[in-house]
Amino acid sequence: MSTWIFQGNPNRFKVDEYLRENKEIVWSIRQGHYVKDIQIGDTVYIWRSEAGKKGYGGIVARTTVTDLPVARKDSTSKYWVTPSDANEVLPRVLMHVEELALQGNHLNREFIKKNPTLSDLLILKMSNNTNYLISSIQAAELLLQWNNNVIRSNTGNREIPLPDPVSRNREFLSYSEQKRSEVVFEYLFKGNTHRWIDEHTLELDPDWSRGYQAMGILHHLGLKNAYKGIFKSISVSEAIDLIEQECVEHPADRQLFAPIISSLGGIKISVHQDEDSIGDVQAEYGKEYPEGKIAFVLHKKRERNPKLIKEAKRLFINKYGRLYCEACNFDFQKVYGDRGVDFIEGHHTKLVSEMNEGEKTKVEDIAMLCSNCHRMIHRKPLISVEELKVLILSSRSEG
Repeated sequence: MSTWIFQGNPNRFKVDEYLRENKEIVWSIRQGHYVKDIQIGDTVYIWRSEAGKKGYGGIVARTTVTDLPVARKDSTSKYWVTPSDANEVLPRVLMHVEELALQGNHLNREFIKKNPTLSDLLILKMSNNTNYLISSIQAAELLLQWNNNVIRSNTGNREIPLPDPVSRNREFLSYSEQKRSEVVFEYLFKGNTHRWIDEHTLELDPDWSRGYQAMGILHHLGLKNAYKGIFKSISVSEAIDLIEQECVEHPADRQLFAPIISSLGGIKISVHQDEDSIGDVQAEYGKEYPEGKIAFVLHKKRERNPKLIKEAKRLFINKYGRLYCEACNFDFQKVYGDRGVDFIEGHHTKLVSEMNEGEKTKVEDIAMLCSNCHRMIHRKPLISVEELKVLILSSRSEG
């Protein structure tokens, strides 16, 4: 099997949008002498050209060829900046998208240029082509770098999966902000299906809508299967806290999470019980009050400063000489060596729901916690860092 690099220019073709919205894609073969060499099962890396943005260019997807090239027009005219470009008859090949790296974790051009094995890639020397065949040595190195820098980045140290938004916004714009907030709540916090949400929240005939209205709203925000019921055991403010923490650890992803944070920040459950009893209220609601509704009101979103955690870590190191968990004393660097340097999670000891209008988070409100202790603190019922520390010491003494 061969390995290829196919290039796309965002100034001519909406590369990111196309890859986000389609698992099965088609790409043109403009270097005609390669047509007979491309085989089913070949690996193709999609290269996004810089388009005038330094650091933007590089490899953003890994795909597999699923059919042999066939001369045809392009069926993806809506993604072309000039739709008439799709009318050109060219050999085109079908591929399945295996993995994506459209945000800051892609293999950018400068990174590839510095790699001794990959610095000779033809695309770095002659960037005007669409299709490039690479050597087996380059293919092995490229796969290694992709797995080390992209796949691990996508899965490691992530409490929350990356959103995968689609550009279609018809359903999203068809409903009020309040209705959209209800849809998001029902999906993330109660795990209800698209069809259920269409019937009970949007008040549609499910046989007509079949869940497509709720699905359209959620998919526009990037909320797909991995998000269903993801926040079942926590409150809205705790969910915002977790997402904000994820943005601090992965700042390049903030743009993807921002619409979700905004939507969650616009939710407040108007019931007699506080947020800590949401789970019980929902269980009773579904069983005893099938005609009832939970009322939603919108309130101003409170944003956390992404520089706060960084500053809190710096001051903690200045004071104690290293980063360690304030509850259990776990030290990532001691356990994981260089991979654990400067790694710790910052916990906001004051929840958004407890803050007064105009109140700002201070560095003193941030506690340094390992991943396990952070999750234990957020588990119901919510406890303080000091209370968790007491539990740990008690458990150790009994052991």
